[in-house]
Amino acid sequence: MPRVVPWLLVALCCVLAVASRSISDTFAVFVPALQDGFAASRSSVTVVYSFALFAGGTGAPLAGWIADRFGLRALTVTGMAIAALGTLSAWQATELWQLYLGLGILLGFGGMCVSGVLSSMLLGRWFPVRRLGVAMAVAWSASGVGAILMIPLAQYLIETGGWRHAYLVFAVITACCVPVLIFLPWRRIALGRLEGSAAEPPRPSPGGSALPGPTVSEAVRDWPFWALSCSFGLTSLGIFSVAPQAVVYLLEHGIDAVLRLDDGHDVGNRRAIGIDRGEAAERPMVHHIRVGDRQDDPRRVLAQPLVEHVLQVDDIRLAVGAYLHEP
Repeated sequence: MPRVVPWLLVALCCVLAVASRSISDTFAVFVPALQDGFAASRSSVTVVYSFALFAGGTGAPLAGWIADRFGLRALTVTGMAIAALGTLSAWQATELWQLYLGLGILLGFGGMCVSGVLSSMLLGRWFPVRRLGVAMAVAWSASGVGAILMIPLAQYLIETGGWRHAYLVFAVITACCVPVLIFLPWRRIALGRLEGSAAEPPRPSPGGSALPGPTVSEAVRDWPFWALSCSFGLTSLGIFSVAPQAVVYLLEHGIDAVLRLDDGHDVGNRRAIGIDRGEAAERPMVHHIRVGDRQDDPRRVLAQPLVEHVLQVDDIRLAVGAYLHEP
């Protein structure tokens, strides 16, 4: 088996994440246009993003069941088809509740199917444990890195053809992935590395199951499962409660006086904010997990990014406070 095949699968996970999750993450630059189009408050519009996060989180067990019951082909095709349908529905939306359903529930669930759930199930079959961390980090960082491309594209499409035209283009981009996914050799892909390859043998389940790793019932009885669940949940709550508001808030408070890119003004500012967000969020992820693959103590691996996040939040607080209070 060529060594490039596992990394081609990482690239596949990245493309699918960009064509789904990254499109969902462009929502912040749509907020002003959606406010005008529906004559709604910002809080009413940003509820769309809340629905997307809710569907992505609560829908993960359903996505896992689809993969276990029907296979990876069904998971990926269903996820991308639902994401395309959700984005396409925004093109013809006339009421806010239609955005809640399309951009919120459908796009949120579809993006989860082909991002976190897919990469978690797929890459572990192709990479040994010592190299799995970097592969997972690259796949997970794709949605943030994709924002570097998708946020400027979204703003350009909004400025030239309106927000409905932008969502139509995004729906076409997502739908183009579906035929490719239908014809991929998923049965062979699902097998992972064949016996005798460089992959490490699977560790037996603590409960004696023939399948590698613990079962769900075994996992929920161990404290690390709940500790990690709380860590991910609280981190997501802190980040994504701010994310859809950040761009609009900064623009409303005159951030264009600080960031001027050629003649773009507000357009350039939104692009710059999106690019900074993508670069700042994803490069440390790959770095920390690469370090983690080389260390045996997980506490040291977890402590460094936590300390850095606290310092980053304090830096943001000081910078924004100084800017907003300057004469």
